[in-house]
Amino acid sequence: QAMGTYVEAYERKTGVWLDKDGQLLVNGRELWRADGTVLEHGIHDERVYPACGDVGFDRSTPAASDDDVRDILSVFGSLDWNHPLAAELILGWFGMALVSTAVRRRPHMLVTGPAGCGKSTILEILKWMLGPLAFACTGPQTMAGYYQELGGTSRVAIVDEFEADPSKKSSRDTFVIARGSYSLQEDDNGIVRGGPSGVIKSYRFCTPFIAAGISPGKMEPADLTRWVTLEAKGRKPDAIQLAETRARAIGPRLARRFVDRWSVYQASEEVVRECILDAGGDGRMADTGGTLLASYWTF
Repeated sequence: QAMGTYVEAYERKTGVWLDKDGQLLVNGRELWRADGTVLEHGIHDERVYPACGDVGFDRSTPAASDDDVRDILSVFGSLDWNHPLAAELILGWFGMALVSTAVRRRPHMLVTGPAGCGKSTILEILKWMLGPLAFACTGPQTMAGYYQELGGTSRVAIVDEFEADPSKKSSRDTFVIARGSYSLQEDDNGIVRGGPSGVIKSYRFCTPFIAAGISPGKMEPADLTRWVTLEAKGRKPDAIQLAETRARAIGPRLARRFVDRWSVYQASEEVVRECILDAGGDGRMADTGGTLLASYWTF
């Protein structure tokens, strides 16, 4: 009441958020900064941080080691990718997904390849690593489902058995949400819907998507620049397996490492972006590729 009219967009629930000073605030069972400072749940810099559930890691979580990073890169590189930096890009997507509400761009990723090559395994490992921040689903999804599960949250969408085809409503709905999520900022109302009673409801999405399907499918020009497509030709004979317990243990440590190195991401993002532009890439390529590569470099 002291702060005035309640605005839903100013409520920051479970997740990692960007404070006005450019540093990160992690809101879970505790509200804390990367330096270990604990704050009371409530109003900070005109934003509301309510008491929330588990974010998957906390200030007592040890940061991942260099060996942990190398191990997970080896796992992501266990498929025979067409792209030489596929493993690094997937790790970069994971880092960006952890802080999706704090970054300006949220690139999406489509993993394709023949049946049985390991696409679903990559998605499952990411689901285990992200823990409570992951919304994992299989097959065609509906707009209403996305509204209910992802609207106003910092959760990540992991969609298996996804075939990109804008002519199909389920695929089109996914692209619509992903398109808006790519660059939505805090002062944007997102998707606004009017109800029969005249009440206006806005759905804000800051959701990075990663999907897997057998074929690259089709995308509209607006989506091609927001999604990175990685094609796997098969699984390497010496592919490294990762047990669920190991994935669930290493994910929080990698999250803590990324949060601790947030300043590295901030510095790297602009540098990588400028390098891509200087090499002849356009602005959207710099936004998409620059975000993923800077995120990878942070690890």
